Amino acid sequence: MKMKYTIAALAVTTLTAQAVITVTKDSADFAQNYDGNEIYDGTSYVNGWAAAGGITAQSTSGSVLTLTDGTNGWVEHNTGDPIVSLGATSGWTLEVTLGMDGTDGIALWQDGSNGANGALIYVGANGIGTNGNGTSTNQDISAVSNIGVHTFRLAYDTSSATINIWRDGVFVTDTAVTTNPGGGPRLIIGDCCSNASTGVLFDTIDIHNISYDITGGFAPVPEPSSAALLGLGGIALILRRRK
Repeated sequence: MKMKYTIAALAVTTLTAQAVITVTKDSADFAQNYDGNEIYDGTSYVNGWAAAGGITAQSTSGSVLTLTDGTNGWVEHNTGDPIVSLGATSGWTLEVTLGMDGTDGIALWQDGSNGANGALIYVGANGIGTNGNGTSTNQDISAVSNIGVHTFRLAYDTSSATINIWRDGVFVTDTAVTTNPGGGPRLIIGDCCSNASTGVLFDTIDIHNISYDITGGFAPVPEPSSAALLGLGGIALILRRRK
């Protein structure tokens, strides 16, 4: 009887947690998935990617792409139907894994030129903010430090017409405002639309992976929580004792 109650309690907990995330998808299964060396292969940009603006140098180490910026430089993906279709009625999801130091910040710019359902989100050392503004006070979404290597996911929710954001698989917000940045269709990662005083400025940035999917807005696949693992361990112990 106790085992039944334990299983029921775990089931209720699981259902409650899953109510927040309706549909999940691993970025490895996204239609477009690029490690850094699949953006720049050590000699040239490949797979429809290009550098623009003030990028002064690029290099790869294994699968990681390191960009050096002079001023207002970025990489962009602007060829083919995938970018044209970003922001379509089915929604879109963008996931980027970046390495930043204590002074860096970049813009995640998605413009499908398909209505105001794109994104311009700032990710910097001091937090996450809107409008691509790189000032240290731009932390209106999150004030958590992003120094080091972190994964950011943006997903457009067609039902609420807002953008959901996760950092390292942890939910941040579901109310980020959509926008139509202009100049699309294209996807931009880097020091875009900036100036020396208020822009998104960085010296170097490491791009580990950029992935996107245009078949829907997806939450990341959650890692097994400590509580869930303890619960499963408890069930195993109960079953073992009943033998």
